[in-house]
Formats: sequence, C-alpha cells, structure tokens
Amino acid sequence: MTSDDSKPTSTSEPSPEALTGELAPHDRDRIALLGTLAAGVAHEINNPLAYTKESIGEAIRELDALAEAVPALRPIIAMLQCARDGTEQAWLIARDVRMFSRKGPGVVGAVDLHRVLDATVRLAHHEVSKHATLVKDYEGVGPVEGSEVGLGQVFLNLVVNALQAIPAGDPKAHRIGIRGREEPGRVIVEVSDTGTGMSEAVLKRIFDPYFTTKPEGVGTGLGLSITHDIVTSFGGTIRVDSEPGRGTTFTVSLRAMPREALLSSRPPSRMGRVLVVDDDPLVAEAVRLALAGENEVAVASSGAEALAMLAKGEGFDAIFCDLMMPEMDGMRFYDEVSRVAGGITEVIAFLSGGVDEATQIFLTRTGRPVLEKPFDPEGLREYVRERVRREGPAVGR
Repeated sequence: MTSDDSKPTSTSEPSPEALTGELAPHDRDRIALLGTLAAGVAHEINNPLAYTKESIGEAIRELDALAEAVPALRPIIAMLQCARDGTEQAWLIARDVRMFSRKGPGVVGAVDLHRVLDATVRLAHHEVSKHATLVKDYEGVGPVEGSEVGLGQVFLNLVVNALQAIPAGDPKAHRIGIRGREEPGRVIVEVSDTGTGMSEAVLKRIFDPYFTTKPEGVGTGLGLSITHDIVTSFGGTIRVDSEPGRGTTFTVSLRAMPREALLSSRPPSRMGRVLVVDDDPLVAEAVRLALAGENEVAVASSGAEALAMLAKGEGFDAIFCDLMMPEMDGMRFYDEVSRVAGGITEVIAFLSGGVDEATQIFLTRTGRPVLEKPFDPEGLREYVRERVRREGPAVGR
C-alpha cells in the first residue's frame, strides 16, 4: 500500500501547489461539478426506484398467495424476483453514491458499520477486480460511533490505497482483505493488501499532511491525513503495519455502540397509524404498500391536506413527509404542525432524495430523522414499529 492512494514512486517533497492543498482551478471546478452531477443523478432516480421496487415486491407477495392454487404463476414470480433483484442493486448503488457525495462530516451517532463496509465494496468493486481478489470477513460486526459519510470516506480511501498498491493485470495473484471483529468496547476493522508495502521511512510520515509518494503534480498527499483525522474525531484510532514486498494492513479501531442503538426488531403489540404526506402519488402509494401489512395508513397529497386531517384530531404514531413539495414544503409543514397541533412534532420523519445546505441546517436544528429515497421498506416498517412501542399516538390524542 502506498501513501495517499498512490502507486509507489519517489518520496520527493511535495510541490508548492501541493503544500497549499489546492488543485488547479479547472480541476477543482471539474471535481466539484462531477460530485454535484453524481448526487443529482442519484437524486433523480430515487423516486422511480422507490415505487418500482416496492410495487414489484407487492406483486410478488400477492402472487405468492395464489401460486399454490395456480402453479402456472411460479415462472411469473421467478421473473418478477429477477426484476426485484435488479432494482435492488440499482437502489443500493443510488444510495451509495448519495452517501459518498454528501458535503460535510455528517451527523455523528450510531452507525451500521456493516452497511458502510458493504457500500464501500460495491463502489470499489469494479476497480478492485482489475487488481486483486477481494476477501470480506465482517459479518455480524456491531454498530459504532461515527457518521456514515465520514466512515464511508475512511474505508473507501483505505480500499483505494490498497488497490493502487497492486499493479493491474493479475487479480488472482493478489488479495485485498476487509475484516472486522469485536473487542470489549471497540470494533476493529482491518484493510489489508498483498501489494508493494512501504519502507520504514514512509511509514513514519504516512499520516503527515501533504506527504505523498506520487510524482509532482499528482494529488496533494492529504488522503491518509484526512482519514486519520476523521477516525480520531470519532474517538477511534488507526495504525499501519507494512513491509516492502509483503503488503500493508491498516487497522481502524472505533468505539462500539450498543446494538439497541439501531432500531429494535421486537414486534409491537398493536397496529400503528401512519400518515404519508407526498405530492408524488406513486411514491405515496409505494410507502403505503410498504406499511399497509401491519399499519393503518392514510395519505395526503399536500401539507395543507395533512394539516386539515390533524386539525380534525386524527392521531398518528408516525408521519412521513416529503421534504420537497410545492406550495408547502416539509420544513413549513413542520412549523405549521408545531403551531396548530399543540406543538407536537416528534412523530414527524422526513422522506428525501437529497438535501441542500439550508435544509440540512433545518434538520440539525429540529433533530428530526430523514429516511432516504429510494427508501428501504423494512426500514420504514421498523421505524413505525419503534414508534408504536412507545406511548402513542402522540398527535391528535
């Protein structure tokens, strides 16, 4: 593995441009534009993926119930399952692109580390396959303290470092490993490679800002320095073991969080009441389909319609509201609920395909959860289950 995602070359001092931490203006603008475009594309396909994914799932469930009496339905179910699997893969890619293209460090809390590592593998898979065989061994690792955005950047940096330490062309001859294990109070993740390794002199400076083994004009030597800063900001540690010709292992130690910090799977004792507020009828129907099996679900096509329902005293365990709607967006709806429904807003969760800076400030201020489009149906159901387990419904009681 080389320093800062690079192939080993010389260890000359970085150029003045690198020392400023600046890219050339046209490169900086191009990278910013590509990030914006990637996030935009992921956002635009979120809604069709959401309702396509859940509609296929509902069709499979309905046909399964009939298949015993009508065996001829089995091939149709199999075809739908293939379509569902393809849509699931597209959904995962869209979610991963959005996660890695977000600005800022993200909200710190309990993070599903398994999900972050899976996202890293999916995004790096194509490039890794040119260099090495990827070995994964992190099944069952518990949640950790951090943010999805920050930890995603950490592990993507380390995997890219690993693959760039291995020459392309003979992937069967090399390995890149991602392994996780639990220790008392900690979760440990090792990212290893069978690449060129690093000398003792390079190891001493590996986390120094602007130190790089890349040729002049290529990179700034900030990748591993930023990785180190992110890990330590979450109360973690990172160390490296390497030897020339024998590969490299980066070991990241993070604070473990209780598994209960993620949503519990304990079933609720009663059905929930849910209100879905979304101006896109296809998305609203997809959410309804996802929840209708174990909840009573009402749908409002606008914030004003939802407010009218609340004004009549209707009670809900959870309200899912789209953030971006015409006339009354999710932020204004939240403020109106606070004003006209007794100030009770803790049942509101937002649905979003992406947020801008102003919206992120609002979310930070209110502390309300955001469920991303394309949504995970089981994630929606589990969120409602957790709400129902509490004393409720809170609005309209």
